[in-house]
Amino acid sequence: MPSRTVRALCATALSAAALAVAAPGLAQADGTQDPAYSGPVTPCEVENTPRSGGFASEPQNFPKGIGRTGPTSFVLNFNEEDEPDKFDVIYQNKQIATTGWHGSESANKFNRPLSGPGSGSIRVAVPRGSSSVVTVRVSKDSESTVWHFTAQCPN
Repeated sequence: MPSRTVRALCATALSAAALAVAAPGLAQADGTQDPAYSGPVTPCEVENTPRSGGFASEPQNFPKGIGRTGPTSFVLNFNEEDEPDKFDVIYQNKQIATTGWHGSESANKFNRPLSGPGSGSIRVAVPRGSSSVVTVRVSKDSESTVWHFTAQCPN
């Protein structure tokens, strides 16, 4: 009987490990949210709303559906408010665009090389590929930062 119990426990452990692999980023071993994962894929034109306070200082990743595979292009509109933040666009594990750090000099406590004020837009050229999802990675200067962005669907 003990050997069956051991097999059952091993099977349960393997199932839990498989679940963790099948759903990466949903939770860490201690049950907290993985900072590299922030939610399901959101479609273009849907605004990703401010994230502030309570999040780890690591970059946050937001999968964004763009409606078609590359090659294509879309416009990323962003507002980083006052404190410096940076948006990078990742496609099939490669960075394809960045906004650079944007924000106000008065809130730039880490002396980031600012590319401009807190709001703007960039056209993102998506290279040939097989995915219709990009990841927008948000890097921030502090826990209290506020930002939002939208991706305009390709025409």
